[in-house]
Amino acid sequence: MKRAQEQTGLYQIEIQASYGGNTQTITDSIEVLQSIPITIDRQEFAHRLTREMPIDARINITAHEDVSGDILEYIPEGIEIASSSAGFSFQEIMTTNAPVSGSTTPRDEITLGLPYEGIYSALLGFGDPLQDSSLKDLYRKNKLHGHDGIDFDLSNGTPVLAVDDGVVQLAGRGDYGVTVVLQHKWGRSYYGHLESTGLVPQQKVLKGEKIGRSGNSGLTSGAYLHFGIKLTQNDPSNGFYGKIDPKPYLTGKNILSGYRTRALVWRINLSKGQSTTLSYRIRPESNVSTVYQFGPISITRGEQQGTLRDPNGSGGQLVFQERSTWQYIFSTSTMYPEQHQANQIQVPSRDEPKQN
Repeated sequence: MKRAQEQTGLYQIEIQASYGGNTQTITDSIEVLQSIPITIDRQEFAHRLTREMPIDARINITAHEDVSGDILEYIPEGIEIASSSAGFSFQEIMTTNAPVSGSTTPRDEITLGLPYEGIYSALLGFGDPLQDSSLKDLYRKNKLHGHDGIDFDLSNGTPVLAVDDGVVQLAGRGDYGVTVVLQHKWGRSYYGHLESTGLVPQQKVLKGEKIGRSGNSGLTSGAYLHFGIKLTQNDPSNGFYGKIDPKPYLTGKNILSGYRTRALVWRINLSKGQSTTLSYRIRPESNVSTVYQFGPISITRGEQQGTLRDPNGSGGQLVFQERSTWQYIFSTSTMYPEQHQANQIQVPSRDEPKQN
């Protein structure tokens, strides 16, 4: 058997899944160390948030050596934070522009363009209920909680544009008639019920480039554009097969901006073998289906005892940092379509469900 120091290092992992002719590849890594100063265990980690039911996040910390310093938990925008009695509550909230674990620069900020030129109204919004009885049955059968995109009132032959630079994953018949699916560095965008597209798989397209013309292919009762997005880090069981509401990102919100703009701070002094439970209460600020990334937890030491140091901002000494972030999902509804009341538009639904 090799000695422990000969087995330490960073090991790359590649996970690949194929479905319906499309292949998705995820790369990750595992780091093997001779020892770590603490063990981090996120207790009863709830992956689904609702505004009506805030949750208490609890993090159990066990020291494997004497540890004294500041523990930082990075929190994204769009989340309300409060003290919690479920454990040792944070002592301070600080502002920071911490980069992703293992990186030296903040995450890119990506603002989507519109999938068309001009001004067009939305016929049906994300999460809206279906009015057609046959579509209700189809959505219920596929365990969809509502409409999984936005329908824009584009007439036949209107140019449809890429909302961001990407690579073509699908161009042709799909779940929305003639469909284009683009792979971006942040996830995928979907364009459905097109009249035509001249694209081919693996073709590169630029933001604002024409990718097809709107039409009424597939299950529709007229011409319009179905548009949807799915982030790379998504919850496939969120009731929309991982898709989220595109509207905030088409109206100026950056998909990756605000990532870890705040840090909760606990000051700790643990002896080897001691444990403590950190806690805080969270709930989303608005009723928008989206994905929130938390963490990684970092331990830092300042130049003076009790002095807060952010390793990514004010030059503190980084003692330990998780390699992974953690995902919370917020869904607008967990009800069936006819029960959903948010953002209803009383027009006949003309969409079929998306399962990929």
